[in-house]
Amino acid sequence: MTADRPSPPIYGQQYLDTDIDVLLVYNGAAWITAAGSPGDIKFVVAATLADALTKNPGWTHYTDGIGKVLAGAAADGSDYDTDVGADTKLIDITDLPGDTIKLASGWAPYSGAFQNGPQPAGVFPIVTGQGSSATSSTGPINPDTQEEFDVRQATKYLWMLQKS
Repeated sequence: MTADRPSPPIYGQQYLDTDIDVLLVYNGAAWITAAGSPGDIKFVVAATLADALTKNPGWTHYTDGIGKVLAGAAADGSDYDTDVGADTKLIDITDLPGDTIKLASGWAPYSGAFQNGPQPAGVFPIVTGQGSSATSSTGPINPDTQEEFDVRQATKYLWMLQKS
């Protein structure tokens, strides 16, 4: 049990905390998990950050990786600890692929002027009927349902901890 940890502890002493089911070791200043080395990163499933930290003594919330995809560095270290890309990006029509886009069923390609102006070469916006006229969409639109869709990578957020 957490309340029964040896006091005063001895440097290097181990203790199995049955409240959190973790083997701990006293590092001279605090009880920390026996597993993991300083600098290690791990993902934790817990109801709250406080719960994650309580069950992982000696670990801290790793905030530099929040909202980023983590990747391994090159063997020569040339890209170690480098941030690439941006947290947000405004996507315009020039960012969309230039492949042929399937039109919603029942609609033929529209050869007239598009409501939002000329399009870059190779980009074919989706065309939908509006009575006797047609409009185009430059946003991420599902051609079958004509509804917007999310273009973000499917992501699951967990608590990211770093061993102190």
